[in-house]
Amino acid sequence: MLPRVFDELRQYWNTDKFKAMYEQAKKARDSLKGGSLHTGGAKTVGTITREMNEFHQYVTENLDSSVQLTPELSTQIWTEKVALDGVQIAAMSAQIAQLTSALAESERRRVAEQQSMSATVQQIKEQVLNLAHRPTTSSPVEDTDDDSDDDDDFVDCTP
Repeated sequence: MLPRVFDELRQYWNTDKFKAMYEQAKKARDSLKGGSLHTGGAKTVGTITREMNEFHQYVTENLDSSVQLTPELSTQIWTEKVALDGVQIAAMSAQIAQLTSALAESERRRVAEQQSMSATVQQIKEQVLNLAHRPTTSSPVEDTDDDSDDDDDFVDCTP
């Protein structure tokens, strides 16, 4: 920006007309939290709109219709809702921790059982191999045939 243009803007910003417009716009941007500006943060307009709709629904469900909703009451309700949400989040976090612990214990048991089964299978394999390589201790089977077949093999040499 050229220095001359910046000087002109600075003169305009110092006018009463601009200061009045600035203050009016600032009030329009103020939140109900006591004048804190730019509280949307990284939230998109869609997210903020959804949260506002959820808050409006929460208020209509939980506020007596005879009570007029003032900015102060709205702030109080919002604070209580956020606190309630925090309690619910803490409870859910505790449940998640318990489930995670139970899952880890279940996995530990499964692994231990699998290791035990693998060890048992290995022992059975070793026993089978030992039986296959062991020499037999029983006596050899004797020939119990009667010699009737041997007669057929005998050749008589007499004339």
